[in-house]
Amino acid sequence: MNELEKVQEAEYFLGRMITSREIRDAFRFNLSAFLSAARSVLQYAREEARPQPGGQAWYDGHMAASRILTFFKDRRDVNVHVKPVALRADIGVHATERIRLTESVTIEIFEGGQLVGRHESPPGQPELEPADEPATISTVYTFSDWAGVEDVFQLSRQYLNEVKAVVADGQKRGYLT
Repeated sequence: MNELEKVQEAEYFLGRMITSREIRDAFRFNLSAFLSAARSVLQYAREEARPQPGGQAWYDGHMAASRILTFFKDRRDVNVHVKPVALRADIGVHATERIRLTESVTIEIFEGGQLVGRHESPPGQPELEPADEPATISTVYTFSDWAGVEDVFQLSRQYLNEVKAVVADGQKRGYLT
């Protein structure tokens, strides 16, 4: 019954995670809120389905069948009850510099070993190019204990999609309203 409101809340915090990715504390706070909101969806679903015949088995089946659902359940539990979730942050710096070279040519004319003339071309002018781009910094966050290659954003999006699928399945089967 309240699952869809919590789905919206989780989507909101996932969006905030993305926009705050370069502000480490803001990112961590939004991740914590995302973990709690998304987990609440499944807790609401469990509580609503449990009193119905087969409801608890339906819920348990979804949890057992999904590595991502179980992983995020555990991350949320650790985050709320033990310590903040351990993340790895890889910082990338991209800088572009242009090196401009100019050349000139010198021609020396010798007769009988004596220098009789010298001509020098002026140095070439470098073509005007746009100014160098400012350096950019990007941060890629991964869960320290996730064995896959997905970053936090990819994995969180997959998790939220699975949470939505559980809700849709529960509604279809009559366990959730």
